[in-house]
Amino acid sequence: MPPQAPMQFYRERFALSSTVTLGAIMGTFIPYIMYFTPVPLAVMVVRHGLRSGISTAFFTSLLVGVATQTPLSMLMVLLILGLGVVFGEALRNGFTLRQTLMVGWLAMMVAQMMPYYVAPNLMGKDIMGEILTYWEENLHKAVWWMDDQTIDPEKTAMLLQQIRTIFPAMIALSAAALTLANYWFTGRWLKRLGVNVPAIPPFSHWRFPWYFAWVYIIGVALTLLPGNLMSPLLRVAANLQVIAGVIFFVQGLALAWFFFNKLRIRRFFKVALIALGLILITYLFQPLVLLGLLDTWFDFRRLKYTRPPA
Repeated sequence: MPPQAPMQFYRERFALSSTVTLGAIMGTFIPYIMYFTPVPLAVMVVRHGLRSGISTAFFTSLLVGVATQTPLSMLMVLLILGLGVVFGEALRNGFTLRQTLMVGWLAMMVAQMMPYYVAPNLMGKDIMGEILTYWEENLHKAVWWMDDQTIDPEKTAMLLQQIRTIFPAMIALSAAALTLANYWFTGRWLKRLGVNVPAIPPFSHWRFPWYFAWVYIIGVALTLLPGNLMSPLLRVAANLQVIAGVIFFVQGLALAWFFFNKLRIRRFFKVALIALGLILITYLFQPLVLLGLLDTWFDFRRLKYTRPPA
């Protein structure tokens, strides 16, 4: 941390801790705000030390627990703020970008998964069941708005079962996106304060490690085994396919963006093409997944990252 005048030091610390606490309180009403409270906390840990970050996290979670009279809310806040502590300490100790994102992802995974296991025992609430009920109600509303009163209960039940099956993959991907977003905002904030942190590569250079290809291959291979959707192996296969599919879809988009840059296509047209691709995602998803998968092995962009063994 750069030298500061004592008054400036305490003023900055108070401002950061207040931002964390205010964000957590607002997050009880608007949950999306809660997931970005780790940003000022990570800045606090980098600038003011681990003890300041941990004490702020505990004080904030206790305050939210008292205000809401809900132990689950207190636990959720504490777990989510754990990401800020992890990020800050990782950056203080000189972790690489990959190491920082990995430990951050694990912290966010724990924060998102824990309520689904704690709530039934602590409060007698099935959060997963409530989420599925909420989605089913929205599905019925969508059908009503389209003036189509014919909704197949069997198809709806199958869809909800599929959602339940791949829910771990959805949590993993959500945690990854939130971790990346929190890291980006933390890096921007610290850079303004004169602190250098490992930078996220440009999107056109995103390339995931080659061993992720095996995640996709194993996911596909498991589906060829005999069994039904409820079998444990097929549950694992479904989640692996979703995770690996999204990973290689993103890499396929990055590869497309790279060649758009090579062709010197203007940014407006690049964004328009990507937006069109997302609109037509049903048709383009698998081709882009395949493109990203092949890029992992053949390195079409010649980025000279670690390549798979021959």
